Amino acid sequence: MTSSSYLRFPHVHGDLVTFVAEDDVWIAPISGGRAWRVSSLQLPARNPRFTPDGKKLVWTVVQGTAPEVVIADVDGGGYRQLTFFGHSTTRVKGFTPAGDIVVTSAFRQAESRHTHAYRLSTEGGWAEELPLGPVESVAFGPELGDEKPVVVGSVLSREPAWWKRYRGGTAGKLWIDSDGNGEFERLLPELDGNLADPMWVDGRIAFLSDHEGYGNLYSVLPGGGDLRRHTDHEDFYVRHAATDGKRVVFESAGELWLLHDLGSDAVRLDITLGSASQGRRPALLKVSKHLGDVRPDTKGDASAVESHGTIHWLRHKDGPSRVVEATAGVRARLPRPLPDGRIAYVADHDGDEALFIREVAPQVPAHDGAAGAAKPAAAVNAGAAAGTASAGVQQEAVSPAVSLPRPVSAAGIAGPGAAGARATHPVADDAAADLAPAEAAAGTAASQATGSVAAGSSPFTVRFPRPTRASAMEASPDG
Repeated sequence: MTSSSYLRFPHVHGDLVTFVAEDDVWIAPISGGRAWRVSSLQLPARNPRFTPDGKKLVWTVVQGTAPEVVIADVDGGGYRQLTFFGHSTTRVKGFTPAGDIVVTSAFRQAESRHTHAYRLSTEGGWAEELPLGPVESVAFGPELGDEKPVVVGSVLSREPAWWKRYRGGTAGKLWIDSDGNGEFERLLPELDGNLADPMWVDGRIAFLSDHEGYGNLYSVLPGGGDLRRHTDHEDFYVRHAATDGKRVVFESAGELWLLHDLGSDAVRLDITLGSASQGRRPALLKVSKHLGDVRPDTKGDASAVESHGTIHWLRHKDGPSRVVEATAGVRARLPRPLPDGRIAYVADHDGDEALFIREVAPQVPAHDGAAGAAKPAAAVNAGAAAGTASAGVQQEAVSPAVSLPRPVSAAGIAGPGAAGARATHPVADDAAADLAPAEAAAGTAASQATGSVAAGSSPFTVRFPRPTRASAMEASPDG
């Protein structure tokens, strides 16, 4: 897999796996290799699913302003839109035992969180609501005579990987109707975790849970016994698990993993896209969509504006706009104008955030040629004055020529070149408290003198102190 690939929402059928990458649906061999596109809409897509016969793909993609269910042939062509719900919660969740599509959406509900399940034919038409109430996911078990078991997942406030180790009232729960009579019982009520994505796999119910601190794949018997863990991911959560009834495929950190059965270890699928990675191409950004902080100065003439990690100085009426900080790979934020024509902000030039103080309009030094030209002119004027004095004749003094500074671009003032010439001033050490007042005053004067020399071109930098206690460096238990 290439470093620029991030693969999500997988599903498997036969010797093929489908997934979403770069806002399109792809198909690749299970054995690995190069994938090929099924769609080329370049619009947010999710949850592609092979139909039970493996001939078509069903997924949701944004059409207009909301995701809708669409279908296409695996071999290409046959693209059709099946729903027109016009609601942002529409998702494909799988298929019924009869081969109809299971879709969840809140398009008929007053509350957007209360998604209900619907049965939809692959030919389109009316979406029939299933009598399950508000659900996030639905998994139908194998039918034995009149027994039609089903497992549902409760409505989630958000995906478990987005809110790690969440234990609140809207954490995911699993409910099972063992024989299809409409009476549900809580499955695994003793697990204190966020449970999601139930699946029937070889007579067991597989699901995702983080009750042990990390999101992994587990399975249990329909009666709630014999709980097993099948993955051991600790760096990143297991996400978007799906099955064909025997194998389980899932995503973790943008990589696809496959369990050939619940008794096997997960193996990573080595898949490459072979695309131009259009999502990484440079593009113009709308400032209004990425606008951060806006702070006017004390006179109300201009404002410091933060947008997408850059800092700018914008005049309210007239005058030039200036780039204060726009270094590639650096995020700047929290600009604060100071009364003396300088601006303070926070940036992470060296990987760690620090406080920077920079002049909004720094003085541009005169060009070397101007100084060289001034010296001969002064020498000529001095010689002329001496000759006149010796002759006793008074003449009017000739002023030397003044060379105006050359224009300098904003990138020359605050671009990458300026970052290398910054003056760094760490936070004062406690050892300075042991110095005598005279020594401390001398050190302060020396530092101020040094800072005044560098203030013309380099920003004043204050490093934030690093944590000194082990508890301060530990990660939050809430992620």
